[in-house]
Amino acid sequence: MFKKTKLNANDLGTLFFLAALIFGAWFRALPPYLAGFPINDGGLFYKMIEAVRENHYRLPETVHYNGLNIPFAYPPFAFYLAGGVADLFGKPLMDVVLWFPAIVLIAIIPAVFYFANAILKSRLQAGLATLLYALLPRSITWLIMGGGVTRGLGQLFLILAVANVYLLFAEKQKKRLLSAMIFSALVCATHPEAALHTVGIALVLWLFYGRNKDGMINALIVALGTALLTSIWWLPVLARFGLDPYLSAAQTGLNGLSYSIVLFAPYSGEPFMTIIALLAILGFAAQVAKGEYLLPALLAVPFVVEPRSAANVSIIPMALLASVALTDLLLPALARIESAARNIPFKNVLQSRSEKLLFFYLLFCVLIGMHFFASGLNEKRVSPEHRQAFAWIQQNAPADGKFLIITGKTDLFADPINEWFPVLTNRVSLTTIQGYEWVGQGAFAEKVPVMQSLQRCAALTCIESAAQEAGVDYDYIYVANANANLIYDLQSKGTYSSAYEKDGIVIFRREKR
Repeated sequence: MFKKTKLNANDLGTLFFLAALIFGAWFRALPPYLAGFPINDGGLFYKMIEAVRENHYRLPETVHYNGLNIPFAYPPFAFYLAGGVADLFGKPLMDVVLWFPAIVLIAIIPAVFYFANAILKSRLQAGLATLLYALLPRSITWLIMGGGVTRGLGQLFLILAVANVYLLFAEKQKKRLLSAMIFSALVCATHPEAALHTVGIALVLWLFYGRNKDGMINALIVALGTALLTSIWWLPVLARFGLDPYLSAAQTGLNGLSYSIVLFAPYSGEPFMTIIALLAILGFAAQVAKGEYLLPALLAVPFVVEPRSAANVSIIPMALLASVALTDLLLPALARIESAARNIPFKNVLQSRSEKLLFFYLLFCVLIGMHFFASGLNEKRVSPEHRQAFAWIQQNAPADGKFLIITGKTDLFADPINEWFPVLTNRVSLTTIQGYEWVGQGAFAEKVPVMQSLQRCAALTCIESAAQEAGVDYDYIYVANANANLIYDLQSKGTYSSAYEKDGIVIFRREKR
């Protein structure tokens, strides 16, 4: 007979971590498997990877996308890595852009466990925090997309960098100097917003633990080492372009402090009950009650540093705070109530029936919500019908043809048809915003209202008026959303002729006189 043994807190933490790996890997592999094409965005990054490969892995000066010659000022490490994977394994680049983000997101899970274990100093809490992070929809929302080639990798290096900076400052582990420099350099060479958040979090960690002579010296060493390691990239870029591309990109909107209102919204992305977000609020209160302010500060500081992508970073301390709420508040409270009622002492977490009931109910709800969310992401891609229409354009439209792509989407960063159109057709889309953030100060801001007004148009007079006001000269109108009124208007006017009509997609040629 086998002796029945009870799992201790460390054993449970390990089990939670293994569950995070299993469920997390499934929910990160499911969207690209169902989609079969990069989710949402990534068209511009695809062209950047192509430019790196075509330039034999020398840093290109520009990338040609949608008729623009864009300065190649974006941090390039992810492009080199993705291109290298495609060449090393002989895989089509489109497949790499599809699957690369998912693989990186799976690698993020143990990185979160590493970070949580360092901060919380409890394998139980770290394992639970990792499981909660793995089941947060926001942990994949923008990172699983084609643009996750850089965003996901930036998230991975951010977590590893701040974990090592924490160990350097809080635990006085000088051996972390080199790893802190390396991961800080990697995040800076991968994603600009992740780099800003890394700097902000590192500053918070220094304020909590590094305000002494050793802390100041170590901070300077990490900063100088990071600058030196990344100089192979930023020195040539600054020599070629100066600061203009970065000043231009910094003005792409959503960076004002007013956007920080998202901090008080359910940005976890949970589609049903916002369980993890509510648990994080309780954990926030518990930490404040204990006089421990690091995690509350880490939750809030991303919204001060760079609000647009703050939610992607803030969910990491959110998961840690939710774990604290369960292990320090809710489950112990239930155990005490049940212990008093049944006169049975419970020494370890999740021993009482009431704890197990609550925990598995919450876990079931979170799992169902994550499955619902992940299985729906595959719709946010260029469908086979649109790819077929794009193939027709590539074969039949003049090489210098200019298109208005009318999808009805005013969220310009969630319009895969517009972003991927220039890549798959080699034609110019006058309604694609990507790329303008790097070509000159004010260009992006000028384009946004024009493109959004065009997408709101449900009638031809509206499109012609908006195009004329913006000085846009076009050859084709691509109607992607089966807008019956717009299609009728175009069919009724003699200056437009139907060139393609299939699966609800209609392309009209403008007959110029």
